[in-house]
Amino acid sequence: IVVDPVTPVRIVVLDADGAPLAGARVIVNLSSVTHDLTTGASGTIVAPDVPPGATGGLSISAPETRLDLFPLVLPKWTPEDATFRLAAAASVSGTIRDARGRPLGGLSVHCTGEGVRPARPVRTDAAGRFVVGRLPPATRVRVLAALPEEDAVEIGQAVAGAADLSLVLDVGSSVRVRVPNARRSEIEGPVRAFLADGSERYGRFGPDGVALVPNLPEGAVLRLRLGPTCEHRWAAADGVVPGDRDVELTLRDGGTIAGRVEVPDGFVGEVNGIAERDGFRVDLEPSRFHARGLPPGTWHVRFYGTARTRERWEGTADVETGDLDVVVRLVRKP
Repeated sequence: IVVDPVTPVRIVVLDADGAPLAGARVIVNLSSVTHDLTTGASGTIVAPDVPPGATGGLSISAPETRLDLFPLVLPKWTPEDATFRLAAAASVSGTIRDARGRPLGGLSVHCTGEGVRPARPVRTDAAGRFVVGRLPPATRVRVLAALPEEDAVEIGQAVAGAADLSLVLDVGSSVRVRVPNARRSEIEGPVRAFLADGSERYGRFGPDGVALVPNLPEGAVLRLRLGPTCEHRWAAADGVVPGDRDVELTLRDGGTIAGRVEVPDGFVGEVNGIAERDGFRVDLEPSRFHARGLPPGTWHVRFYGTARTRERWEGTADVETGDLDVVVRLVRKP
């Protein structure tokens, strides 16, 4: 048996001032082996099992908190003991508010400009604060921000290294929604807002516990719907208009519907189900379904599917909350 010899490779990582950098991530990517290592207090890692003459790539990135350092990437690298110093970077920081001066939490923020490397956007905190790091020092950059599921827009320009910027994102006529009695897990989904014409908008909750429904048409009047949540609760408000004051919703315990779906003999295909009522919508499991946390009242239940023969089948029922033995029969549609 012939065993190819291997040798360890020692790498030391320093910050821009020449001090050992603890917590740096070092990835040694060779054709035969990959090592993903983190430097200790001395800024050192040892990559074992490196075959002699091996070639590959090396990447070194600073800890997430060190926004003042650039990552280092060497696509073609011959393993050997070495010391690497990460280059100094700059950052841009500040606060983003709406036109009324209210902080905007949960925005995506990034910078563009000459020499700026693409990076994952950062998010504003509950006070609207942000820090975009790893920018070329003294470079003029554009600051762009985006609401959840919206396109980013430029809100200002700055020189990398600037701090305490005060920027404004125009969100137009808008509604801000709070749910004081909600647990954080209950507001991970959106609040739905329905306009008088039947169109629908969404607001997603930021780290400040506020959901912003932006850019509403003049004179808009909304119906707000939230839930059912993971705690089986719901909230609603009608006649909501944009204004300076936040809208507060209160989560309430909901009811239950349950039952089963009768599928004809020989049916082969996929079946989907939904229950809807007054702006609320819940997906239902096929075969046996059980939905909790529903506002009281009559729910329209619909199951539908397409057989492999391309025939369309559907079954519907109007169900009161509290009904637990509902039977929905699929019939072939003409």
